[in-house]
Amino acid sequence: MSRRGDHWGMSLRLRILAGLVGLLVLGLAAFGVGINRLMTGNLEHQLDQQLVAVAGTVRQVLATDTDQHNLDRLFDVPLPQKADGGILRVPRGPDMAVFPLGLVIEVRSQSGTLLDRQMFAAKTKMEYRPDLSPRRPTDAPNEPVSASTGQGGYRTLTVTMDEGDTPVLVTLAIPTASVDGVLRELTVIELVLGVIIVVIGAGLALVMARVTARPLARIAATADAISGGDLTRRVPDKNPKTEVGRVGLALNAMLGQIQRYVDRLVESEQRMRRLLGDASHELSTPLTSIRGYAELFRSGAQDRPEDLARAMSRIEAEAARMTGLVEELLLLAELDEGRPLRPTRVDLATIAADAVDDARLAAPDRTIELEAAAGLYVHGEENRLRQVAANLLSNACRHTPPGTPITVTASPGVLEVADEGPGMDAERAARIFDRFYGDGSGLGLAIVASIVEAHGGTVQVTSAPREGAKFRIELPPVRSLTGL
Repeated sequence: MSRRGDHWGMSLRLRILAGLVGLLVLGLAAFGVGINRLMTGNLEHQLDQQLVAVAGTVRQVLATDTDQHNLDRLFDVPLPQKADGGILRVPRGPDMAVFPLGLVIEVRSQSGTLLDRQMFAAKTKMEYRPDLSPRRPTDAPNEPVSASTGQGGYRTLTVTMDEGDTPVLVTLAIPTASVDGVLRELTVIELVLGVIIVVIGAGLALVMARVTARPLARIAATADAISGGDLTRRVPDKNPKTEVGRVGLALNAMLGQIQRYVDRLVESEQRMRRLLGDASHELSTPLTSIRGYAELFRSGAQDRPEDLARAMSRIEAEAARMTGLVEELLLLAELDEGRPLRPTRVDLATIAADAVDDARLAAPDRTIELEAAAGLYVHGEENRLRQVAANLLSNACRHTPPGTPITVTASPGVLEVADEGPGMDAERAARIFDRFYGDGSGLGLAIVASIVEAHGGTVQVTSAPREGAKFRIELPPVRSLTGL
């Protein structure tokens, strides 16, 4: 595989890997944020329940506080000997209220003047003094809210109570340090697990990316091999149930068409080169003769009537020979281009009879028999089929001794020309339809084969030494030629 293919494949693998890892990170981040929000809401709800419970206890204490000692006896209860195992659970006992550690209670007048402040389980009576009062007494909320001071975060609740007969504002605050600790631990656990999951996911994603990109890498390798000149290479992935397999099937079909097209081009080019070489060789002979007689004329033959007449006759004959050769070459070139035929309803018996009549006039010493019934219609181009019959008869007359009988037989879709001449061996019979093979121009039978092939038919020869030769033309049935 080339460096260009490796770079492309690695780039695709990295893209797949980055996409999968990115999706994994986003999913874990969204999951972590959701879990943290859910946990935060749950923990804050527990704090709010504790605030409401403490508020009920404080309300009862203040209602009976006739000596205006405020909160002095609120926390006069013993601490538990052993803490509860829950994170936010508070100690409970038959003789004590539900007071979480760090609970702060402030009592203020309606005007906002601080009357009393107490903290549960502090080392000193007033270890620190967070400012929990609202900016104005009317700002006091009636439901728990979060507040932040310079000494940490709190969950606060401000309610109006009666201290004896005097209404006061009571603010209760529970520190959120325990909640923050739980969230920090949860975040650390999420980060550690997230890193582990991302590392494992990245490894799996890398394997998946390699497996996914492997068929595409094979396609790239095949493309590189084809661009290097190996047109026989094909994409190995051909499973029609996968996208890559369908791409492989489509590419293989396209490559097959390209290879067939290239093969036809190569074959056409080779055939054209042979044609040009053979044509140049065939044309050189009459041109040499014409040039020789022209030099004879220039050297003084114009003063000798007999030599002049002979030179002009030979020049005319060679020019006619060249004209016929050029016309045959043009016809072959036209047939090679695959020009569509102009078929009509043609009587094969009439074509055979006309060809026999022409051959009898050209060779009156020949015995040429015709065996044909009337009305043997085929679809084809009449002039081309006439040329086929004429070339076959001309070939039979040229390659058999004078007086050799020739028989022409026409039947439905079949035309046969048989002679009783010397015949030919198997090697010659196998090449008889090749261009420039045989006597004369060597194009007559090649033209026959090309015309019959253009009509969708076949031509074959049966021959053996001293047993004559029989050429058989088979044309498709009339119903299959309607599309010509």
